[in-house]
Amino acid sequence: QDPAYFTVWGTNDTPIIGKDGSCARGTDAEDWWTEFKVEEVNWCGAVWTQVGAPSWRYKTVKNWRHQTSKYWDFLEIPVPLPAEREALTTFILKTPWYHFCLYMVVAYLLQSVGLLLTSLSAFVLSLLPPDKLHIAWNIPPPIHILACGLVLSAATLILHSVAVATDGAHHLALESGLAGLCATILAALPLYKGLNGGSVVMLVVIFYAVFDNLHWAMLSLYYWHDAFYSYSISGLLGIALMTMLIGLRQRAISVSNKLLREDQMRY
Repeated sequence: QDPAYFTVWGTNDTPIIGKDGSCARGTDAEDWWTEFKVEEVNWCGAVWTQVGAPSWRYKTVKNWRHQTSKYWDFLEIPVPLPAEREALTTFILKTPWYHFCLYMVVAYLLQSVGLLLTSLSAFVLSLLPPDKLHIAWNIPPPIHILACGLVLSAATLILHSVAVATDGAHHLALESGLAGLCATILAALPLYKGLNGGSVVMLVVIFYAVFDNLHWAMLSLYYWHDAFYSYSISGLLGIALMTMLIGLRQRAISVSNKLLREDQMRY
């Protein structure tokens, strides 16, 4: 196996190594220990479970290609190992609470709360009768609430990137830092309104969808040497929204051109 990275397997069974130890040497088996995409393997009459690796990350959804029960991924990232005698290299086994909470909980909770309050604000304002519009001054505009939620989420992701980089988890810092850039792109959406606002919003959504999927493909290539190992749900939703916006815009242009031709023929 590539000595630049390694994984740890364990078993509670009694392995059968053979009289000449051929099974233990791996002479009559494939290099199964290089496979990071599985949880368990059968080798030498025992069931081996993947129990550790120098680098790993949290996850909250299951991969459609590799269904596992774990809520973390072991990564194939090169790690420096000392060659000197009696040298010791340590790895983080129990991470601080903010390694998970800032990234997987707080950042996306802020986005969700911002979107929820935006919807509630717009709903309440739509119910106000004309003689009660003065009350609207006490209700934050939906676009301001949306901007606050997205900006706070982006700031939390960037804070997480800085915090975990300080702790030495540079691969997690790279992941949350790129996620913070994606959130920053979304945070720019509420700023565009008025003249040509729709066109700018569509361009921002397209840029977000492309960047989010591209950066996750690059992370997958870095983490597992496979650009299509994992995927971004928000990136896929961005592609769906991008496709819908482009389709609706093309339909609107087609209808406008048809009306223009009819007017030209009539007059």
